[in-house]
Amino acid sequence: MKIILVHIYGRNITLSSNQYSFLNKIWDVYDEFDETTKGNEHEKWYIGVCDPIIRTYVKDKEKYKNFCMQLVRNLGCYPGDNKYLKPSSSRCQILYYWIYNSMKKHNIPDDVIKECFKDYIRIMGIIKEKANCNYHSYDELYKEPMSLILLDIFESSIVTIRNVLMSSDESPKIPYQNYVCEFVKTHKDVYKKYCPNSDPNDIKGQTTCSRLSTLKQIYEYYFFNLEGLNTKVPPLDDTDEDYFSKCTSEEKLSAISEVADHKLSELSPSRGYNGEISLNPLPSVDINGENRGNRVSSTVSTTLGTVAGASSILALLYKVNTKFHLNA
Repeated sequence: MKIILVHIYGRNITLSSNQYSFLNKIWDVYDEFDETTKGNEHEKWYIGVCDPIIRTYVKDKEKYKNFCMQLVRNLGCYPGDNKYLKPSSSRCQILYYWIYNSMKKHNIPDDVIKECFKDYIRIMGIIKEKANCNYHSYDELYKEPMSLILLDIFESSIVTIRNVLMSSDESPKIPYQNYVCEFVKTHKDVYKKYCPNSDPNDIKGQTTCSRLSTLKQIYEYYFFNLEGLNTKVPPLDDTDEDYFSKCTSEEKLSAISEVADHKLSELSPSRGYNGEISLNPLPSVDINGENRGNRVSSTVSTTLGTVAGASSILALLYKVNTKFHLNA
């Protein structure tokens, strides 16, 4: 069982992975990506790719090489018959966040990451396989990369979230309703900060607002257009009063620490990329109803931390260094 201590609205609440088990698959995949390559039977392949990439670096060369070897393994084209070779778009999303998190944690140069992806796409072309994963730097694309990552994490599981909220079983709904509320709050905050009077010459600002607009379309389609959930979740363009009436009741806050375990069989289905390196954001879901792969994933490790003013789900999605393992 994984635990986390969170500070919410002046109250300390202890959370467990049982309460938010819909994140467990993300945690597991992230931890798989974060495993060392030392002792791996294909290690010589990874060294052969990474030595030329990190040759020009002097400082922190070993650290860059270790990351490079992990990324080459995680991209899956060496050798071409391993479990990493044809990742789903959901796995690509988690890979993107593992990359982002590793880059911030270890100060990995962006060029190291880009060279790994160039090699990956080259090899996939040679073996005539589709390159499902592309690299997009959130720092290059968006004003608030962490906020956009959190929004994209939500979007990657939106089908599952909607299905739970539409089900007749009430016991698992509370964490999902809170997750929706946290998405809405984050979306509203970023939108209000950058979009009402956006500068047309500010490329990052325009890209941020464009992504928020796409996420709004997806949100409205799944929660309001398909089958009405308007009594359970707030619309993105409604008033703050409506948000508070649906998202901050005392009953919901106290229910966080009591919600029953609810297992999910899989992340939401989605499609992959076209196989070319690009910094252009791609929409994640067709408005016709099919999930499309986008650039994310979540911080997904076992976590213990105190996050002042943060919500429970956001705290679970922030990675800190301390890990605790308890018996379930």
